[in-house]
Amino acid sequence: MKVLVTGANGFLGREVVAALVADGHAVRALVRPATDVARLGWGPAVEVVRADLRGGSRLEPLFEGVEACVHLATQMSGDDFTILSGTLLGTERLLAAMATSRAKRLVLCSSFSVFEWSAVGSTLDDDGPLPADPWPGGAYAAAKHWQERLARRAAEAHRLELTVLRPGFVWGRGNDDLACIGQRLGRLQLVFGPLRAPPLTHVANCADAFRFVLTRAESVGKTYNVVDGMRV
Repeated sequence: MKVLVTGANGFLGREVVAALVADGHAVRALVRPATDVARLGWGPAVEVVRADLRGGSRLEPLFEGVEACVHLATQMSGDDFTILSGTLLGTERLLAAMATSRAKRLVLCSSFSVFEWSAVGSTLDDDGPLPADPWPGGAYAAAKHWQERLARRAAEAHRLELTVLRPGFVWGRGNDDLACIGQRLGRLQLVFGPLRAPPLTHVANCADAFRFVLTRAESVGKTYNVVDGMRV
């Protein structure tokens, strides 16, 4: 299968690309125009394409010969408007381009931030409560909340085969100082609430979840939380 991966050079994206290639898929890796990909060491199974989802060139050519899309790209930095508009505008343009193509399989990366945590009890399953108003959770939470809605509407309108994955805190080498487990003080990690089980997922395990659901017909139309065997 040929798979378009957005946000392919990101912390999670690099691992998703590696997992798909290892599984025998051909990958079209979408990166922003100024991205240096030489250090990533991608082989011939990875076709690098450059575009900004938020504007500029047409996105329809990204889907030529593609059978599936793993949408990881999101706006992580900037003020509230930048985070919200960057994520949603990019997603809207991507979905509009996909709707004109033959690609029908879509796997969306959402986030644990979409949940209404004040209503979550001792455990959280895939059908956990969502807030009526996502803004109190911050711009990123609101962006992921509405991104899911955009994807579900597009899936219904254009018969896309959608699966949504909601990773917890993704960690690994280069991203091991997570706010959910405390603060770094020099060589020490100060942990708050040691009896809590934070919703962690190692980046390699998280990437494997995307690889796994991509070709599973039973995952179409489903939403899954992604954590590494922990109660949350």
